[in-house]
Amino acid sequence: MIVEIRDEVVALSGALTRNQWRTLESAVKVRLKHHPGGIVVDCGGLQVLTPEGAKTFRDAAEQIARSDARIVVSNVPPEIMRVLRQVPNLCSHLPIAETVAEARASLGLKTQPPRNVGEGSGSVVVGLLGTEADPHAVAVACRLQQNPGAPVHLVYLLVVPRNLPLLSPLAREEEEAQRTLERLDAAVRAKRRLPVRRVERTRDPAARLLEVSGEISAIAIVLALPPEAPEALTEIANTVLARASCDVVVNRLPSPQAATEAVPVLAAGGGARGGARA
Repeated sequence: MIVEIRDEVVALSGALTRNQWRTLESAVKVRLKHHPGGIVVDCGGLQVLTPEGAKTFRDAAEQIARSDARIVVSNVPPEIMRVLRQVPNLCSHLPIAETVAEARASLGLKTQPPRNVGEGSGSVVVGLLGTEADPHAVAVACRLQQNPGAPVHLVYLLVVPRNLPLLSPLAREEEEAQRTLERLDAAVRAKRRLPVRRVERTRDPAARLLEVSGEISAIAIVLALPPEAPEALTEIANTVLARASCDVVVNRLPSPQAATEAVPVLAAGGGARGGARA
């Protein structure tokens, strides 16, 4: 089974053949701290479900209810629904919506506005790598974003090791991600720009950042690297530079010995941009 989490939506895909609630519990509890009303489970990509796997939903509903929150299952394929009905008393206690939008509405959440229209156009995406350079990337993004009504997307790339399931409990890392986003959200608002923040759990941060920028038709991607960036971070920047279809700005912070020197900025993609120093 593959699990992807974006805000309050948990998307399942692949095969769910055994009760996975214990695997999901810690991560779901972290999400409920930031979305206390509840979570939405999107089953649109779920291809195989066994009665034992369906017990995941039963245990999740029971545990989440104890937190005075709700779980709403949505986008359930007919064959998956048939298996859910095989578990005694499950469907009668499990709210099910036809679409994710309906599930979010049931939780009292606003539906995401259409992308690429009105104020959503002209977005700048900031890839946050969890280093001291992240605030500099945000500063550069705010300078690039000349339309105060267009969003600055703060995308925290939470890398999950390949030897762990994508939804493995990473409570400490997720809490750090949320603290970083809260701090940088305030920095964007201080510049009178509109922040949109999200945590992306991923194996491949460069690929996920490119996917996000494509989904919202971003006009630019901004990254910042510390002075002695490890090779893994440099590879992320190089991949984004090589593959992006929009402008890319990579800001490397100067070393302490070269603090007075100019900060090199690379630009690539849809069109070259001049350098910016945070």
